[in-house]
Amino acid sequence: MAVHSASERPTSVVPITAAAPVWHARGDAALSEEGTRRVLENLGVAILVLEEDLRASMVNAEFERITGCRREEVLGTKRWMEFIFADPPNAETLKCMAPSGDTTEIEARLRDRHGIEKVVALKIGTIPGTNQCILAFFDITARKQAEQELCCLTSRVTDIVEAIEGFILSVAPDHRLDYMNKALATHLGRRANEPTCHQALFGFASPCAWCPMERVRAGETVKQEIQNPKDGRWYYTIHSPLSDDRGEVSRIQVLMIDVTERKLAEESLRQTEKLLREENVLLRSSLHERYRFGSIIGRSAAMQRVYELILNAAATDANVIIYGESGTGKELVARAIHETSGRKSGSFVPVNCGAIPESLMESEFFGHRKGAFTGAIIDKHGFLDLANGGTLFLDELGEIGQTMQVKLLRVIDGGGYTPIGDSQVRMPDVRIVAATNRDVAEQVRKGAVREDFFYRIHVIPIHLPPLRERKEDIPMLVDHFVEKFGKGKNLPPVAPRIVEMLKAHDWPGNVRELQNTVYRYLTLKKLEFAGAVRQPPDEMRPGGFPETPAGAGSLEAMMESYEKHLILKSLASERWQRERTADALGIHRKTLFSKMKKHGLSIEGA
Repeated sequence: MAVHSASERPTSVVPITAAAPVWHARGDAALSEEGTRRVLENLGVAILVLEEDLRASMVNAEFERITGCRREEVLGTKRWMEFIFADPPNAETLKCMAPSGDTTEIEARLRDRHGIEKVVALKIGTIPGTNQCILAFFDITARKQAEQELCCLTSRVTDIVEAIEGFILSVAPDHRLDYMNKALATHLGRRANEPTCHQALFGFASPCAWCPMERVRAGETVKQEIQNPKDGRWYYTIHSPLSDDRGEVSRIQVLMIDVTERKLAEESLRQTEKLLREENVLLRSSLHERYRFGSIIGRSAAMQRVYELILNAAATDANVIIYGESGTGKELVARAIHETSGRKSGSFVPVNCGAIPESLMESEFFGHRKGAFTGAIIDKHGFLDLANGGTLFLDELGEIGQTMQVKLLRVIDGGGYTPIGDSQVRMPDVRIVAATNRDVAEQVRKGAVREDFFYRIHVIPIHLPPLRERKEDIPMLVDHFVEKFGKGKNLPPVAPRIVEMLKAHDWPGNVRELQNTVYRYLTLKKLEFAGAVRQPPDEMRPGGFPETPAGAGSLEAMMESYEKHLILKSLASERWQRERTADALGIHRKTLFSKMKKHGLSIEGA
C-alpha cells in the first residue's frame, strides 16, 4: 500500500481531534477510563487505540462496521494491520508517524472482511500523558471515486476543448485572462503573458471598441464577427456568460473561429456578382435595340425573348437544355451562355452525342489510362476532364443510351467518375448545357430517356423559334452572310426582290439552309431552294409595278392591273396561303376569293 503524506490528502477531510478532549482534566479529577470508552464508542468515527507495543487495546462499533472485523480478532494483537489494511505499513513507520505530541494524517487502502477495498482517511495521534496512540478512520471511498470521475471528465473536456479548431479563452468581468487553450497560447506566443484579453489578443491598452462585455454580464450570449486590426484576419466570436453558485456572472467564455478564408471568398463573390449585375444591366438596357447576341442574328420579338433567357441562364450555374429544330443555332446559344457566364475563362467543350458509338461513350466522356484495354496506348482525357471549370455542351442529348445516362447522372449528382483503368475518383466542376431537336418528354414516356436524368438536365429550358416564325430577321441574316462570304470583296447587297423570295420560303432547314442558299446565290448567281431553281416572276422584277397593257389607257384598267399585281405579290409572299394573304392585305377572305376569280388567279396557274 502506498502511504500518502498529509499534504496530499484533500483538504475536505475534517481533522480528527476528538481524542484529546476526553483526556483533559475536568476540575481536579480526570475523566474515568469507562467514561472515555463511552465517549469514543459514540463518536460516530471508527476508533482504534494502540499500546506502546502497537497492540490494539480498544476498538469501537464504527471500527467493526467499517472493517468487518470483530473486536476479539483485533484486541491484544499486533496483527491488526494485516486484518484491515490492503497494503499494511511497517510498524516502525507507523510509530514514526505519531511522534509524541504530534498528529499525522494519511490516506490508506482498507480491505474489509468481504474483500471490498475502501479508501480511508487515517488520523494518528498520541494520548497526552500516556504511551498510547489513537487512530481515527473516515471512509472516503465515495469521495475518491467522485474525484477520479471528475478528473476523467475534466480530462475528456480538456481533450475536446483542445480538439476544437479555434481559440478558447475565459476572462473575468474586469477583462483579466484566466484561461486560454493551447492553440491560442501558441498563436499569441509571448503576448499570452499579458494580463487582459485586449492586451494579449490585439495589443490594445483599453478594452476593444466592439467588446460586448456589458451585454454578457447581463446574461446575454453574443455572437459577432470581428476583424483583427493588427493582421486583418476575421474571426467569428461567441461570448457566453458563466455563472457562480449564486447565479451571478463570474466569468465570460469566448470562442473565436478564424473565418478569414470565408470572408475573402464572400468578398470575391460579391465583386463577381456586382460585375455580373453591371454587365446584365448594360445588356438588358440595350436588348430592345440589339439585332445580335454574340454570333446570333435577329431583332424579332422571338429572338429578344431568347436573349433574355440567355442572360438568365448565364447568371446561374444550373444546367440548361436548348430545344429547337435542326439548323436553328442551338450551339450558338450554348456558346453565348458560356461566354456570358462566370465560367467564360474555362473551356467550352461541344460533344455531338449522335456521332459517338455506344461502346466508346464511357471512354470518350471519362477518359482512360494507358493499357486499360486493347488500343489504349496512351492516357486520354475525357470530355469531363477537358470541360473541368467550364461548360460541357451535349448536342443531340437523346442519342445517349440509358447505361451512359446512369453514369452521367452520378456525375451530375456529385458522385464523380473514374477513368477506365484508373482507381481514383475525380470530381469535376462542370456545367452542362444540352441541346436536342426531339421531344425529350415524349422519349421519357417511351422509356428511351430516364426520368431522373431528364429532370437533372431540364432545369432551364430555352426554346429556339424556327426561321419561318421570325421571317422579319431574314434581311439581317442575308446581309450577315453576304458580308461573311464576301470576305472583303465589297459585294453589292442582295436585290429586294430576291429578299422577298427568300422571305416567302418556309425554310425547313432554318438558318443553316438560309446560309447555304445565300452562298449558292452568290456563287452560282441563281436562287435555288432545296434543289429546285426558281426565277423571280415578271411581277417581281425591278421597278415593282406591272407594265400597263397596250391600249389600256383608262384609269380603271390601270387600277385593275395594279390590284392584280398586289394580290399576286402577296400570294407569292405568303406561299399561296389565301387566309394569311387576306390578313396581309387587310381584306376579308371571301373578298380575296372574288378578286382572285376576277383576275384569273389560282394555285394551278401560279
